[in-house]
Amino acid sequence: MAKSNILDMTEGNPTSLLLKFSIPMLIGNLFQQFYNMVDAMIVGNYVSANALGAVGATGSLNFLFFSLSFGLASGIGIMVSQYFGARDEQHVTKTIANSIYVLLSTAIIMSLIGALFARPILVGLNTPAVILEDAVLYMQVTCAGIVAISSYNGIAAILRALGDSKTPLLFLVVACFINIGLDLLFVITFQMGVFGVALATLIAQATAAIGCIIYAVRTVPYFRFSKDDLKPEWSIIVKCFRIVHFTSPGQNSRNPCPPLSLGRHAAICSARAAKARQSGSTRRPSRRSARW
Repeated sequence: MAKSNILDMTEGNPTSLLLKFSIPMLIGNLFQQFYNMVDAMIVGNYVSANALGAVGATGSLNFLFFSLSFGLASGIGIMVSQYFGARDEQHVTKTIANSIYVLLSTAIIMSLIGALFARPILVGLNTPAVILEDAVLYMQVTCAGIVAISSYNGIAAILRALGDSKTPLLFLVVACFINIGLDLLFVITFQMGVFGVALATLIAQATAAIGCIIYAVRTVPYFRFSKDDLKPEWSIIVKCFRIVHFTSPGQNSRNPCPPLSLGRHAAICSARAAKARQSGSTRRPSRRSARW
């Protein structure tokens, strides 16, 4: 059996424990930003300016779905850490077991909403016709990956609650490089365009989720459930949803860009970029011409 990285952070030097725990999380945030930048860089350089605008037009919507997933995962992590710190192993296991229902049910609902209503939502946000089809396709494929994202976020939050911040970083780094490699393969070699970029992201997310699940089941004893552990306990489920009210709004507030005009602005940017490429002009636009 593989060695577990579970760490009781109530014992030992606080400064040393905090550094060991927080540094992997800081590195993970850097990789997360790099992960998000890759799609835009490859689309902008190897597909088209309109395709880049389509990816940008879905950014706030995807961020909304993903932040809700992250909020639920954080709430579950808070509950697990409380029981783990109190050395209540029975409730640690039951909370993890019930988190399966919370994460999967909300992920499936968000995935269906995003996939089925991508077009009317983007039309309602004034996304121009020139980028609408690519934007709908990108949003539908990425929303199909919400289940994988929720699974990864949930297990990563639980592992961090148990003192292990290194393992989620490892799988995030692996997913990042898989995403880059598949982006280049699907876009440059297979010429799959926006669909290829979205598919690469989906596969990378699924890889990280599956890897985390296998690792947790093999190394963390709290992930080995009995039949009683798998019985839904509504007090735990309700508490998870209550805590999300305090976590998801904080995630959403980090995005200062209003989504209602994002599609129109992205289309204007892509149209100007395409026009500049066609004319071969490198002149910077004046302040007056840059008005929306």
